[in-house]
Amino acid sequence: MTVETVNAKDIRLSNIGVYQKDGGTIVNGHIQRRRFSYFMPSGYVQVEMISPDGTRHQQCERYLGGYGKSKRHGTSFVTEFPFIPVQGTVVRLSVHNLTSDKDLRCNE
Repeated sequence: MTVETVNAKDIRLSNIGVYQKDGGTIVNGHIQRRRFSYFMPSGYVQVEMISPDGTRHQQCERYLGGYGKSKRHGTSFVTEFPFIPVQGTVVRLSVHNLTSDKDLRCNE
C-alpha cells in the first residue's frame, strides 16, 4: 500500500499509520500547524482508498480547532474502513479547513 498526503497551506499531517485489525483497515495520524501559533482552525481529514482499478472509498474525520497550551499543539485522527484493501491500493490523505458544514466535501 502506498500513502500519499496532500497538506493544506498552514496545516500538515504527520505520523501516518495504516494497519489491519479485525478484518478492517485503520488509518491514523497527527494534525499540526506549520507555523507556531496557539490557535488551530477547525477542519477535517479526508481519507481516500483508491484501488488499482480506480474504485474509491472515502471517509472524513473532523477535528475541532481552538487554543492550545503551547505553540506546537495539534490533534490526532483515527478512521476505520470495514475491509482490507487489495494489493496496490493508494491511501490518500488531505487536510481541509472547515468554516461551515457546507465546506465538508467528503460525500462528493
